[in-house]
Amino acid sequence: MLTDNDPTVPYDDYTDLAASSSNTYNILDTTITEVVKKEAITNYDYESQLNDSRRQIKVIKKEYYNRIIQEFRNIVGNTPSFIRTVR
Repeated sequence: MLTDNDPTVPYDDYTDLAASSSNTYNILDTTITEVVKKEAITNYDYESQLNDSRRQIKVIKKEYYNRIIQEFRNIVGNTPSFIRTVR
């Protein structure tokens, strides 16, 4: 049995779970089916997938660049020396 003082979860608590389960609900005359699946994954793979999901860099469109710099200067109050101007 788990308590507040027990930081570990017994292995059987996970292995006894069904590979997938589903619940069906009827809400406002609409049937909703919730499907829950378990999947074994290593800590390394989990962290790797999490890091991969954060790798995308959003590039500012050229037409918004001047407006963003202007707003930044208004907020900071000076010309930022670390921003490189693209020409």
